[in-house]
Amino acid sequence: MTLPITLRPVSASVRIDPAQLGGFADAVATTARQRQVPPWCSFYAWLDGDPVGLCGFKSAPDASGAVEIGYMTFAPYEGRGIATALAAALIGLARSQSVRCVTAHTLPQTNASTAVLAKHGFVRDGDGNDADVGVTWAWRLVL
Repeated sequence: MTLPITLRPVSASVRIDPAQLGGFADAVATTARQRQVPPWCSFYAWLDGDPVGLCGFKSAPDASGAVEIGYMTFAPYEGRGIATALAAALIGLARSQSVRCVTAHTLPQTNASTAVLAKHGFVRDGDGNDADVGVTWAWRLVL
């Protein structure tokens, strides 16, 4: 069963206690400053009135109709199934916008993120490269 999370767009006007963000305060601040394309791009995830994560679409649909997703669970809430709920919410939102393919990147090793993506039907799609972390595993889900 997926947790009943609510997605609310990231906005500089939304104030969240830095203690809730764990080590993600800089990522949240950067995301809030970015120009969002498309407008349904970045979201705070809320559960029972608490901000539990940050998720969104890292890229608009490309020529193939694919968008890239990204999600993170805030430190105090890790290990509670929130990442799985975030991925499900992003897949559902992509579907509702007639997106045909969703992609993702993870660290190049088996970990919690790779398990979440596999659970939702993503398959490995080669390697990628991220400016911050270097080589990644690329994942693809055709909707």
